[in-house]
Amino acid sequence: MNDSALESFLREYVRGQLLEPRGLGVAEFRLVEPETGVKTFVRLVEIPGQAGYAARVYPRRERRRAVRRLQLEKLLLQNDLSAPRLVNWRLGSIWRGPSIVVEELLRGRHLAPGEWTAPLAERLAATLLRFHAVSSPRHGPIEKPSSGAFFDSQWSKVRHRLRGVRRRAGGRVPRRALAEAARWFRSWRPQFAGMDSFDLIHDKLNSGNVLWLQAEERFALLDFETLQYGSRVKDWAQAEHDVLTENEAAVQAFRAASTANLPPPTRQFCESVAPFFHAYYHLSEAATALKRSRRATRLAAVDGNLIKLERHWAEVERIMGES
Repeated sequence: MNDSALESFLREYVRGQLLEPRGLGVAEFRLVEPETGVKTFVRLVEIPGQAGYAARVYPRRERRRAVRRLQLEKLLLQNDLSAPRLVNWRLGSIWRGPSIVVEELLRGRHLAPGEWTAPLAERLAATLLRFHAVSSPRHGPIEKPSSGAFFDSQWSKVRHRLRGVRRRAGGRVPRRALAEAARWFRSWRPQFAGMDSFDLIHDKLNSGNVLWLQAEERFALLDFETLQYGSRVKDWAQAEHDVLTENEAAVQAFRAASTANLPPPTRQFCESVAPFFHAYYHLSEAATALKRSRRATRLAAVDGNLIKLERHWAEVERIMGES
């Protein structure tokens, strides 16, 4: 089904399953596409004078993603984590069409880069701390965690990104530099060897899935497609770069609040592996920039992505040189 068909399907679902049971079957409503980019089909359901909803529609072939969101709801509720609650859902099939997951629509906003202050960064750290306090002896997806070596899973991601850069860089990143980066990342294996407890992490933090609820003076996280057990340091790195946008005062306050009450061994470990996750962040961004430059249709977009490649690869090399 294309987006138009999915939207028509959702419109009928909203009227029949959300509005009519509440006696609002004739109420007017709007389906609004979120301002920030999302990979899944998401629409905000806005109803004049009523609380709205955020609805995700999954084509039949992606039913498992809807099932996963339902499974995650129990974990979010049990630990009272700051996230939208599910209010309705429908699991589709080959015969029943798409799956739909409906969440409450939280009234908040995404902070612009210039709005971040030290106190707000500390509140963000406190929100993440609640997630990271949930732990597991295994790592990976919530529904199917692994007991294998954690570093193997991280190295697999690094290798995938390095291959992407090598395949698309066209000489912009020398093969020798890629080989040196591979050796550097592999050298971190001993650092991770003793990990036997893993934190609940968001894994894809960015400004679009961190919502500031002004009336309640708290943050809520959105979009749990990648929620898993791993290292909190990865969330920290993504938060510093993609949420706090490297605002120095906010980053320092975030780091201090994130580590203040950690047991000394945990804090020392987190600080010791931080270069690995910051370097991985920049490697990932470099690989993504190359992919986007290949898909771009405008010369300006190509040039912009190649500039991003150079900037992020330079950061990878800087971190390698300092560690």
